[in-house]
Amino acid sequence: MGDPATVRRLIVPGWQRAGALNTFFAPYQSAPSNSEIATPDYIYAADPSGETHRPCETVTPLAAWLNYAQGSAQFNVSYSVGGGEPDLVKSVLARSGVVLICWEHDNIMPNIVGRINDSKYPIANYSAIPNAWPDVFYLVWVFDLNGSSYTWTSVN
Repeated sequence: MGDPATVRRLIVPGWQRAGALNTFFAPYQSAPSNSEIATPDYIYAADPSGETHRPCETVTPLAAWLNYAQGSAQFNVSYSVGGGEPDLVKSVLARSGVVLICWEHDNIMPNIVGRINDSKYPIANYSAIPNAWPDVFYLVWVFDLNGSSYTWTSVN
């Protein structure tokens, strides 16, 4: 469960952003307002028993809104930050449909994105992706599979 004295949890602004994900990804009886965003069929978040609970806490309200139970195929929290990324990517790439990954920002690039790029379907514009996650909390990186490769887009 991580050391309670050092485990990282969301603070009030983080919970506010987490609540806003419902209307961003799954507005009531409508499609997301941004055409580059789709309602996720699957949500992955870092295992909350590790040093950070933030990724799981961030998407828990959205998962609840979509009736995805934590630990189910629709809301997977089985992979750890800083080591679980290879198996996470393998699981995500085996899915058909829209997948949302919420992860600790220092491990997104290259631990997740780099592994996607090294897959059967590389990222066509991989060189355009920043080497590190920008120091903001309102971005969504979208990877669309178009034939034989993914295309990356940053959406906010």
